[in-house]
Amino acid sequence: MRANLFPDRGCFRARRYAALLLGLTFAFPGAAVFAQPATDATTPPSSPPRVTTIQQYWDLSAEEKAQPVVFSLDCDITYADPAWAMLFIQDRNGTGAYVPYGANPFAFRAGQHILAEGTFVPPNADVSFEHATIKLQGTARLFPRSIVGKVMQYRQYVTKFIALEGLVDRYRRLDPTHLQLYLSVEGEPVVAWVLTEPDDDVPDLRNSFVSVEGVYNPKIGLDGLLASLEIMVPGLAHLTQLNRLDDDARFKAPLLSIESLRNLPEDQLVHIRGEVKGQEPGRYVRVRDES
Repeated sequence: MRANLFPDRGCFRARRYAALLLGLTFAFPGAAVFAQPATDATTPPSSPPRVTTIQQYWDLSAEEKAQPVVFSLDCDITYADPAWAMLFIQDRNGTGAYVPYGANPFAFRAGQHILAEGTFVPPNADVSFEHATIKLQGTARLFPRSIVGKVMQYRQYVTKFIALEGLVDRYRRLDPTHLQLYLSVEGEPVVAWVLTEPDDDVPDLRNSFVSVEGVYNPKIGLDGLLASLEIMVPGLAHLTQLNRLDDDARFKAPLLSIESLRNLPEDQLVHIRGEVKGQEPGRYVRVRDES
């Protein structure tokens, strides 16, 4: 019998071919690595998110506001004065803002519920409707927040739609569409600007207690201090005459002399009559009578 000296010859060839193929396989990755171009590991800056609330826009960084910002604001118009080009809005979260609108042709009116869409074009100083598309959605869903007893908490209520009560010190019709009231509210002077129609019949408001609804718009000076308290009232429908001093039962109480007041409790209401010698509006009044 002849012995097979190469029992694994076929296997040997297969191993040799396998080794050759492996060698080629090992070679190709090396070639591929040298052929690959270098990649840039930096990440391009992301675009600012789509703004849907006023606060979301205010929270954007300076870098984000330096880019075009797409927005879609569902909001109510709380005050609109075409003569003075003034517009205030309030979004669904109750945040209010003064909004410039440039040459936007939409006929803004207080009491409208709108959808404003577009792009804030840099430099973005604040919310603006100059480049917005405005769609009327219906009637505003406004519920004024009463700030009775809180008139000096103006930072909490700035640009919000509020209600307050006060005594009319004096008033005047500036022009056919503007009525200016000087109110005494909780001892503080407040100016109310009331929009009117040219044919509106303004009631006699002398010595009247009134309730007004509108946008709280306190004026802050360059020093950061309060300059004046003001409220923008969108129409006579938002001004209610509560009563007059002549009808107040407290003025039917017996007259007392100023001299006798020293014997009365500090918190007792009194009825006096005299001549005003001095005052600081919203702070004190100095009165002298015959006593």
